[in-house]
Amino acid sequence: MSRESRYAPIILFAYNRPRHVLRTLEALGRNEESSQSPLFVFIDGPAKEEHKTSVSQVRAIVEEFKWKGPVSIHFSKENKGLKNSVIDGCTSVFESYDRAIILEDDILVSPGFLDFMNKGLDSYKENPDVFGISGFRYANPIAQNRPFFLPLGSSWGWATWKSRWKKVWFNAPELAAKIAQKGLVQDFDFGKYPYFEMLKSQVEKGGNSWAILFYASMFLEKGIFLFPQDSLVQNIGFDGTGTNEVGGYDITTPNVVQYVEFSKVMPVVIPSIENSFKHCFQESLKVSFGAEVKMFFRIVKARLLQQ
Repeated sequence: MSRESRYAPIILFAYNRPRHVLRTLEALGRNEESSQSPLFVFIDGPAKEEHKTSVSQVRAIVEEFKWKGPVSIHFSKENKGLKNSVIDGCTSVFESYDRAIILEDDILVSPGFLDFMNKGLDSYKENPDVFGISGFRYANPIAQNRPFFLPLGSSWGWATWKSRWKKVWFNAPELAAKIAQKGLVQDFDFGKYPYFEMLKSQVEKGGNSWAILFYASMFLEKGIFLFPQDSLVQNIGFDGTGTNEVGGYDITTPNVVQYVEFSKVMPVVIPSIENSFKHCFQESLKVSFGAEVKMFFRIVKARLLQQ
C-alpha cells in the first residue's frame, strides 16, 4: 500500500564520488522541506578494484551525514550499473510511495528545488499526460516568466509518480521497433537531435541508459514534462571524476537561480516555446549556438550511451 506524506521522498543514487555526494546532500539539506522529506540513498557496488576505496568513502559520508528527516540507505554488494540501480531503486520506493523526487550524486540543487518539485507533483498528479517534473531547464536565450511544458524530459533532478513509472517500458528493442513502425523517428529526434540513434545503440551495443528508455516510453504515450522558468539545478559532475562523462569539463547551466515562483499552467505544450527549444537543439549541433552548449549535448549523448 502506498504511503501518503506531505512531501515526496527523495531518491539519491551514488557511486564512487565522495566529494560530489557530500555537496549534493548539503545542497538538498538547505531546502526547507528536507526536514520532512524521507531520503532513500542507493549506493552501487564497485565495478573495479580501484573503486573500492572511493565507494567506501561514499558510504561513510552518507552514513555520517545528519539528514534532518528519515533516512534509508541501501548498499549493493555487486555493481549493477546506473540503469539497473535506478530501475531497481525507484521501483522499490514506489512500492510504498505514490511519487518521488530523483537525482544522482552530481546534481547540485538550489534552496527552492524541493518547493518547486513538490508543488509540481501536487498540481499535476491527476493528469496522466504529465510524466514528470524537472528542476533543470535546458539552455535557451528566450526568457520564460512561468513554468512550461515540453514533450521531452530531463534526468538532472526530476520527479514522477508511481502511476507514470509503471508505464515506462524498459525494453529498448521493442521501443525502437514501435517508433520506427509508426514512422515517428523524426518526431522522436527533438530538434533533430539523434535520440533515435541513442535508442538504437541500446539495442545494438547493449547500452546501459535508463533515461533514453524513459523518454521513448513517454514519447509513445504522448507524455509531457514540466520545466521551471529558470534552472534550479546545476550538474557538477563534469570535472574528470565521473565514470560516464566526456571528461575535463565542468558545465555551468545558464540562469541557475535560488528560487522560482511556481504557478500552475495548463498541461499543454505551447508551440512557440517548443519551437524555440527545438531551434536551440538544432543550433547546438551546428556549433553556432556556442561551444558550451555543444559540449553540453555531447556530454548528454555520452552519458546516455555509456550509463
